Amino acid sequence: MKYSLKKKRSKMIYILPISIIAGCIIVSLVVMNAFGFGKSGSDQHTADSNSVTTESGSDNVTTTEQETETTAPQSEHTNPKDAKAAEELEKSSENRVYLTFDDGPSSNTDEILDILKKNNIKATFFVIKRDDPESVARLKRIYDEGHTVALHTVSHDYPLVYADMDSYKKDVDGIKSFVDSTLGINCKFYRFPGGSSNTIYKHYGIKDIHECIDYLNSIGVEYFDWNISNSDSEGKKYTPEQLAENVETYIGDTGVYNILQHDAPAKKNTVKSLQLIIDNLKAKGYTFCQITDNTKPVHHHIS
Repeated sequence: MKYSLKKKRSKMIYILPISIIAGCIIVSLVVMNAFGFGKSGSDQHTADSNSVTTESGSDNVTTTEQETETTAPQSEHTNPKDAKAAEELEKSSENRVYLTFDDGPSSNTDEILDILKKNNIKATFFVIKRDDPESVARLKRIYDEGHTVALHTVSHDYPLVYADMDSYKKDVDGIKSFVDSTLGINCKFYRFPGGSSNTIYKHYGIKDIHECIDYLNSIGVEYFDWNISNSDSEGKKYTPEQLAENVETYIGDTGVYNILQHDAPAKKNTVKSLQLIIDNLKAKGYTFCQITDNTKPVHHHIS
């Protein structure tokens, strides 16, 4: 009997510490699991992330919230702002007119935008770099109201623009950088000061306008000339009615026309002629479009 009690006590001596140690381990594991200790870095990232990962080799990959945001149907920074709608409108008619305005923005731009809004028409503005607060506000208004913003020049000073290729590149880069940074877009549409067929450049350092065209191509910019003008830049003082008649005279009953006009500060009669031009073109059944990535450019013949 005494031997049996001794044997039991001996077993208890060994069992009790083991039980205590095992209990401590279990408690520790419970605490560590509750507070997230002991997980690998990747497991912890998975636990804290909103994304769901799948095992290697699985074909079912769940898209994260971040990926969903970056695959939106259309960027808010397209040019024009609603590029898809503008492109669809282009496809809807074979008889199209593109109202384009050079040399703004100015106070005349405000009135032109008001007229376009009233008629639910979008246009294209080939802008000059004017960085005063009023001009910047007008540039943003052009874009915010859904029109196409296009590049023209920094200075419109022919001797400076066409002095040599370095000067030309500086002018193009200057207006592009200004527009892109102001509006948060990648502007890819351009109009030469004087048009691509101008011979003014020959009086300065550039020997061949194709050098300029090659540079535009190298930076992903397309140039657009025109095939009708209201003649508001010819130096003659046309009345609003005469400006509208100049467009009426040269436009056919069918076709695609890129109409040159100006919204520079002095072009008051251009503003006054715009509603007359719109009414005439509506009567002919034309669709009013704006330049997009899908627009076939008008190019002048270059001698």
